[in-house]
Amino acid sequence: MTAATHPTPSLGRGLAAALLALSACMPALAADPVLGASRYAQDCASCHGSTPLTSNRSKIYYGRNSASVIDSSISSVGDMQGLRGAYPAGSAQIADIAAYLGNTPSKLTFASTTVGATSASLTVTISASLKSGKGITNLAITTTGDYLRTGGTCGNTVNTGTSCTVLVAFKPVAAGARSGKLNIAHSQLPTPAVIVLSGSGVAVPAPKASVTPTSLAFASTATGSTSASKTVTLTNIGNQTLKLGTIGSSSAEFIVAGGTCKAAGTVLAGAKCTVLMSFKPGVVGARTGTLSIAHNAVGSPSKVTMTGTATAAPVAALTPTSLSFGNQVTNTTSLAKTLTLKNTGTAGLKITSIAVVPADYKVAGGTCKAAATIAVAASCTVTVTFKPATAGLKTGTLTITHNAAVTTSKASLSGTGVVAALGAGASPGAASALPTPPAGGTTRSGAVLSLNHSALDFLPQFTGSTGSTRTVTLTNSGTADLTFSEFNLVGDAASDFELGGTCGTASALPAGASCSFVLGFQPAEAGERSATLNIMSDAGSAAVSVRGEGAARAAAALTLSPAALDFGRQRLGATAVERQLTLTNSGTAPLGLGRISATAPFAASDRCPASLAPGAACRITVTYTPSAAADSAGLLRIEATGGLSPTTVALAGSAVAGLPVLAWR
Repeated sequence: MTAATHPTPSLGRGLAAALLALSACMPALAADPVLGASRYAQDCASCHGSTPLTSNRSKIYYGRNSASVIDSSISSVGDMQGLRGAYPAGSAQIADIAAYLGNTPSKLTFASTTVGATSASLTVTISASLKSGKGITNLAITTTGDYLRTGGTCGNTVNTGTSCTVLVAFKPVAAGARSGKLNIAHSQLPTPAVIVLSGSGVAVPAPKASVTPTSLAFASTATGSTSASKTVTLTNIGNQTLKLGTIGSSSAEFIVAGGTCKAAGTVLAGAKCTVLMSFKPGVVGARTGTLSIAHNAVGSPSKVTMTGTATAAPVAALTPTSLSFGNQVTNTTSLAKTLTLKNTGTAGLKITSIAVVPADYKVAGGTCKAAATIAVAASCTVTVTFKPATAGLKTGTLTITHNAAVTTSKASLSGTGVVAALGAGASPGAASALPTPPAGGTTRSGAVLSLNHSALDFLPQFTGSTGSTRTVTLTNSGTADLTFSEFNLVGDAASDFELGGTCGTASALPAGASCSFVLGFQPAEAGERSATLNIMSDAGSAAVSVRGEGAARAAAALTLSPAALDFGRQRLGATAVERQLTLTNSGTAPLGLGRISATAPFAASDRCPASLAPGAACRITVTYTPSAAADSAGLLRIEATGGLSPTTVALAGSAVAGLPVLAWR
């Protein structure tokens, strides 16, 4: 730094000096070796060389980490005195150059490092001035940010003309750019030298789940119907395989309908899978649910909210969905078999048509009719018979068309036509034919099936109770053994009838012998109850209709009018006030009455008998006699027999002292 190299400061240098003087009034900044390198190249390199860290040209090593040596040289060396305007005594500019000369490198940049891991150490060398008496004491080294000191040779001092090292490592706590500082404070710098530290944290390999969309809104859908599916996409935006757990909906009305996401499956980093969702409401109104996808990433499970509105609609349920008629002699009609069509939806089910194919099958009856409407939760029946025109397997279909979302309900039909065996007395080669059956039965193969009843009526019976039984006698009035293949009770109320007796399918009924079917009746509901007893044998089939009526049990019921008593405001000490209520037996059986009482300050008296006939009534009188000016509340309690719980009536009144009494003058 000579005068020739550094001429008298120009106007720009004077402005810089003015700015430096202004900055002297501000708090001192840390010594910046990077800025010091820039200052050195501009103002010092022409005299001391461009490589001061490796060449001690013109004793530049004297300025290592020693701001006072540089400051003194500017004051005492003639060629350097021209720098004073830009480098005031004790200024940060001088400290920057001293820090640049004495601490190398001026900054550290670390390789990208996984979050939580520790990088390889980098070295900073701290050098003391070569000038005698300018050794470093009170050396203190600290780091900031995600950086730590990992070793080196530096202690508390660095002797004149010597150096020591500091090892620094990078341990990021988060992904992305991470900055920090290595602060070097000691006796030869007015402010600590700062080495800027930088590095980039790399996220730990981990899966990360992202679902789109986060909500699904389904179009209005009729109850019992299924909407078009909507797609949810799960993407693994992490850098490790995503392992899936369970995939499910919080509501049975929102259905996982498919997709490529599978429970216990995997999704590679950067890949995606799908979940298809459908809406099948069962209840009218606004419906909500949540799709949950469990996985091994943070934030599990991923959730998608789902909404939809259910509208009223019929839903048809046909049971059974198939009928098998077994073997049936050609040109004879089987016993009828029954199917039930139930409306499980939320609006009326209107039947359009009922059809059966082929002609071997026929709709023989039932309560289901074309143009009829089945109410919600109600049902109707269709009976089908089989009359094969020729021998062989016959398959068919019953189709009911209606206004449900799925517009047809179908049942498959099957049966086999067989040629009748030769009757008694027939000669070989004669045409096969059935003999004419006697009244009450049918016959083939020489056996004749006869019944003493084709219908049974039971006396009215209380619901839930069993009355007397009825018997049907079956006689084989033919000339050969009769073998049963099946017998059963069918119909909407078949479960209300019990079937027993001596007829069985295990052994044949000899010619001339009889057996019996014993039926019992235990109605589950009030009203007419009916069923059909079907009997099938190798001599043909027969049916017996059974009917009964369920009657509701008589029961007492207690009704009070009014349902509560309020005596209003009464003057304390006045004559007791009375109120009455009426007790009525509104049931169908006598009502037994027990104790009738009231809590103070109320009292009760009654003219009710011990037993009150159905429809009869009696009076209860309640008296209010307050003993203090206050609001009163109480209960009237009526005990009844016959399994009825005690009944209470709320009582209220208010007593006021000195309430004026109005009188005529």
